[in-house]
Amino acid sequence: MRANPNFLQEPITEQQLESGAGPAMVWGCSSVQGWRSHMEDEHLVVCELDGFPGCSLFAVFDGHAGKAAAIYSRQHLRKHVSAALEGVPLDTTGSDAAVTRALTQAFFDLDAALSVVGLDCGGTTCTSVFVTPTTFYFTNLGDSRTVLNRGSKLAYQTRDHKPYSQHERNRIKDAGGFVLNGRVDGGLAVSRAFGDFIYKQRPDLHASDQKVSPEPTIDAIPRDIEKDNFLMLCCDGVWDVMSSESGSKFVNSRLKKAEKRTPEGVELTCMQLVDRTLNLGSRDNVSVLIICYDRPVKDKGKKKKAADGKSGGSAPTTPAKGAESDGDGGDGTGGG
Repeated sequence: MRANPNFLQEPITEQQLESGAGPAMVWGCSSVQGWRSHMEDEHLVVCELDGFPGCSLFAVFDGHAGKAAAIYSRQHLRKHVSAALEGVPLDTTGSDAAVTRALTQAFFDLDAALSVVGLDCGGTTCTSVFVTPTTFYFTNLGDSRTVLNRGSKLAYQTRDHKPYSQHERNRIKDAGGFVLNGRVDGGLAVSRAFGDFIYKQRPDLHASDQKVSPEPTIDAIPRDIEKDNFLMLCCDGVWDVMSSESGSKFVNSRLKKAEKRTPEGVELTCMQLVDRTLNLGSRDNVSVLIICYDRPVKDKGKKKKAADGKSGGSAPTTPAKGAESDGDGGDGTGGG
């Protein structure tokens, strides 16, 4: 029987690791190619968004049909979010609606810019969080997912965009498409994404009404500084084999002790979670980004290294600057 070209005969288990700290937070990230023939994940960490004091931006991108859309989105999301938020009042009465409109526009603008580039880029999901001093703005596109652990319990999870859900199915049908085997036109397993322009061919329809939409679902959740524990942003390679509840419990159990709530400790927890997903049989690329909020530490910058896929080995650290990461893995492919 012919081998599936999308999968390897043996998984690549070397993990790409990063960690760092920012104001009142520490963070860690791990990603692995796994069984897939190519690595198509990316991630973005901006602990302090220029021009927006006390605000941060985090994202994980899961590319498909190539990595070009994921790379482009990682490189340009920050710019479009900053531009859309310019002049928008934050943390004031009624600001949630204005911020939601701005973030939605940022996603539309990024998708439009990607189409102009003219790349045969495939597409990418994006799960992201824009964080102000008072509010989490969970902004989700596709089937990557973000969870919030508060008071050591799962408090929130983003909603996946799958073609078989009734709302998504209705839009796909209205745009002239169909859902077969849980896929848009029998091909694409997500119903919202950046790129995928073959599914956005109706000039008479708004971008949000195309068979595959770049419109995110956004939820504004007030922060609880005393109880907010961590955010966890992961591609579907994690959620294919773990529920939001089990993933949240796994991470929480490893971050209970104060000595684990450091950049190195959070990085190790990410690494252990990736190992766990591979052991559970995940066949996809796997990326995990964790931002830990209580017990803040002083900014120590970030570091990046490679590990052998087991929760102990590591390669020499590559020095890096600042308290943010654009997921650039040195060769332009990113940290996913």
